Amino acid sequence: PEYGWNDYEGLDVRGKCAVVLVNDPGLYTGDSTLFKGRQMTYYGRWTYKYEEAAQQGAAAILIVHETVGAGYDYSIPRKSSLSPSLYMEQSEDIITPCPVTGWISAEAAEKIFGARGYVVKELRTEACRKSFKGFGLGSISLNLTNSHQKNSSVNVAGILRGSEKPEECIVISAHWDHFGIGEAENGDSIYNGAVDNGTSMAWALEIGEAFSSLKERPERSVILLFPTAEEQGLLGSSWFAANPPVRPEDLIACINNDLMLPMGRMRDIMITGYGQSELEDLLAEVAVRQDRYIMPDPHPETGMYFRSDHFPFARIGVPSLFARGNCDNREYGKEWAAGQENLYLTERYHKPADNYYPEMNFEGIEEDAKAIFEVAWKIVTSDMRPGWKPGSEFANIRHTVN
Repeated sequence: PEYGWNDYEGLDVRGKCAVVLVNDPGLYTGDSTLFKGRQMTYYGRWTYKYEEAAQQGAAAILIVHETVGAGYDYSIPRKSSLSPSLYMEQSEDIITPCPVTGWISAEAAEKIFGARGYVVKELRTEACRKSFKGFGLGSISLNLTNSHQKNSSVNVAGILRGSEKPEECIVISAHWDHFGIGEAENGDSIYNGAVDNGTSMAWALEIGEAFSSLKERPERSVILLFPTAEEQGLLGSSWFAANPPVRPEDLIACINNDLMLPMGRMRDIMITGYGQSELEDLLAEVAVRQDRYIMPDPHPETGMYFRSDHFPFARIGVPSLFARGNCDNREYGKEWAAGQENLYLTERYHKPADNYYPEMNFEGIEEDAKAIFEVAWKIVTSDMRPGWKPGSEFANIRHTVN
């Protein structure tokens, strides 16, 4: 609504299958004034597209995949569809999801739209105009056979209670789940998740150990949170944010990490969701003391700020930070670091190959943990309440303190 943009205006999709494009209009035009330009907003995230289709009464929604817009190749949603999926138990106040949700590859979309005389690449250009209107494609027939099992998983959390204001707290989080046993690759079907998200869990545990070893407890509480079902759509952290152990207004901040690459010491501290909150100003002060600098994520089109466990906190107005060294290696430089990230994303991300390797260098992750400890320590030993920055889509939903 803040962009005056409504793709569903004048359309009745009740009982129909909505076919939508991934990401935001700004990505494909190069227009920095359209939405947030190349930086994905929450409206471009697949979870939002699912939610809005359900809100509109659609019976199904299919997202047309495209690697740049999605932030990963088609093998990622394909693999996710091969394993059982977890869903949040529905309450009466939650909109029922569409019965059918999913993705279609760019190649499949070309066939579907091509049969009606449309070209997907041209539609991407046309759909970036506010004057674009949706159109009918015909009918679709689906036969689905699923088995359903009621199951449960758990969040794991611990708290170091503050000495003076224990009800006020900061959350340090890293998800504990991965994919277990899945489709085999090169004879290996065990998805260990060493980097996604073992390294971040180690980061959080070290920060927790540092706090617990202090001679004097800080005034505010520190919660270590290891949510479940992050890979299924941030389910564990969403449940925690909806059912916090303290009043929502007493959640001072959330600092989360995910997928920390063990490639040695870094000059940078990359902030995913740069410009969102004042937490990054505190981090910038620490970075200087470490002879480092903060920088924005060079790939904001991937929407990573909406893809990890700090995001449910942001949605209820809790200032949230997602930052780690990622782009400028002290020894080998930027180009080498970019190559290491690309190697991980293409060869190991959400694959059985995400294992421990002897060449991994954890010194950079250790330095990141020290930096975040300093930021967290400054918050829990003071009365400060970091806020959202002007222009953040979360600035107007922060709970007011009574």
